[in-house]
Amino acid sequence: MLQVSDSARGTSLLILNEAYSEREATQLVTHSWLGLFLNATGAGRIVPIDLALGQRGVGCADDAVVVDLRSKPDGALYAISSSVLRPGAITTVGTDYPVSLSPGGASEVNLLLGQRRYTLRLEGVKADLTDARVTLSDGQQTQLLFAPDGFVDDPHFTLDWAGDMDRDGRLDLIATLSHKYSVFPTRLLLSSLARQKQLLGVAATLERTAC
Repeated sequence: MLQVSDSARGTSLLILNEAYSEREATQLVTHSWLGLFLNATGAGRIVPIDLALGQRGVGCADDAVVVDLRSKPDGALYAISSSVLRPGAITTVGTDYPVSLSPGGASEVNLLLGQRRYTLRLEGVKADLTDARVTLSDGQQTQLLFAPDGFVDDPHFTLDWAGDMDRDGRLDLIATLSHKYSVFPTRLLLSSLARQKQLLGVAATLERTAC
């Protein structure tokens, strides 16, 4: 089971219909959220939503109670808290998500948004991935999105979604790039928050761990 840490402070991205500690969930439902909706063809929209508490269950610890969070209206994949985003239609690049980056599989993903071509790439030559780097390039600039901080333990890298969410004509991502097999740091990365000589900036975050 994946479970978000027991603190609502700093959580600005939610994956809906997953388990959250009951104490945190009761705080999260009082906040304002935008929901990311995608249909079967990948067409997307951002809509204001309310959160509702779902079924209760047992979490990672024996005395931990968790609930799933659902959107009203129903069907949002993510709930996002960000002052950058506005309701309306968004563009999705491709429809087959998530995409796992690995040396033995897809180590490179090409993403075409309008006339702009981007490449998300896993780099490194060591079998244990201690030198792993994840970069994003638009052919002119390259930004480092992940590099080990001196410790890795079966790291994993997943592209959860790609497209134009802030509607500025440039690529945005939702990605989970982790140094450890049991840690799942998911980030919404928006082009409109990029600093000088960067392609993306962090707009919303979610930290989860496996039991």
